[in-house]
Amino acid sequence: MIDKKSVLLVGIAVLLLIVSVVGLYFNKDNFVKSDEIIITEYKIGTDTIIKQLSITSKKDINKLTKYVSKIRPLKEKKKVGLSLAREVEIKYNDSITIEIQLSEKNNCNYINKSKEISGVAKIPDGLYDYVVDKLKNEIDVVEYVNASISKLINSEEFYEMSEDVRKKKCEALLSKLKRRGKINKYSYSNKDNVYSFEYVNGAIGGIPIKIWSNS
Repeated sequence: MIDKKSVLLVGIAVLLLIVSVVGLYFNKDNFVKSDEIIITEYKIGTDTIIKQLSITSKKDINKLTKYVSKIRPLKEKKKVGLSLAREVEIKYNDSITIEIQLSEKNNCNYINKSKEISGVAKIPDGLYDYVVDKLKNEIDVVEYVNASISKLINSEEFYEMSEDVRKKKCEALLSKLKRRGKINKYSYSNKDNVYSFEYVNGAIGGIPIKIWSNS
């Protein structure tokens, strides 16, 4: 005999699932995949990239989502005299782009292609400082990774180690850097005897394990 209570619970679960899926569909403009948020700093007035990083952590994605949800274009009369050159660009998703000038903390350019909105908007409290800190810390992380690797491979002891030991030492260092969020990922190529890794800004680095003789 079918338990009516069990049928009711299953029905409620299915209904909740349907509501969740429908809600996700109708809010898909606000749904952001981790690889869709890119912050780029340009040489002002040009397309020359100075720094670029991908925002992938759930904490940072949620924070940026809150900032973006608060952006509203200014009224026309408040735009008079505002001319903002793109210096930092936030590609939030395929539709939304935010352009910031580092000398202007109050306003930004806001483009939302899906809603056909484009113009000057007020920067939400906290967004400017967040972007500046992210760009600054990204450089610090790259320098930290380079210094850590240089300390290992430029030592006399490293060259005196066997190839297997050098490989273990590099594996241990890259594993630690990844756990601490200093690099995104790493891998080893047996063919080339090289560890490849990805910096937090998406750039690729490498550590050769085999030491070639000059003789």
